[in-house]
Amino acid sequence: MHRVLYVFLPSWPIDRLRRAGLLPSRKNGAPPEEEAPFATVMAAAGRQRLAAVNPAAVAKGLAAGMPLADALSFLPGLATRPAEPAEDDAALRRLAEWCGRYSPWTAADGMDGVKIEITGSAHLWGGEAELAADLSRRLARQCTAHRLAIADTLGAAWAVARYV
Repeated sequence: MHRVLYVFLPSWPIDRLRRAGLLPSRKNGAPPEEEAPFATVMAAAGRQRLAAVNPAAVAKGLAAGMPLADALSFLPGLATRPAEPAEDDAALRRLAEWCGRYSPWTAADGMDGVKIEITGSAHLWGGEAELAADLSRRLARQCTAHRLAIADTLGAAWAVARYV
């Protein structure tokens, strides 16, 4: 029986910047809940739009896809920086390689996920639950928001991680 662990990273661009120390915060090393509102911005359809927002910006009513002009009318002091999709992708690929500690079969999936084939490796961690718990602890220590799911197929694990 095949077993797949899927890692969904709902705020990967923001988490990548946080991990690199590139987010403005009210104090150095602040946890995500103490960060100043922040968003990445990219051009879309001739307009500047928010590409990703941190939890502080979400709490102020901002969301990815919102026009930058509208966001600034809600929150004039919003800190921004250009979105860097290529850097986000490269960092996600590095994270997928790092997940090689759990299985030799890992890969980045899209712009916000990592798929890990754990069929022959879960027993090395004491079982699937222990493997997932270790991965979750390590991601949490890095302040990386994540949701994990394990299923018999990639599609099922993908859906559960994203929507359940």
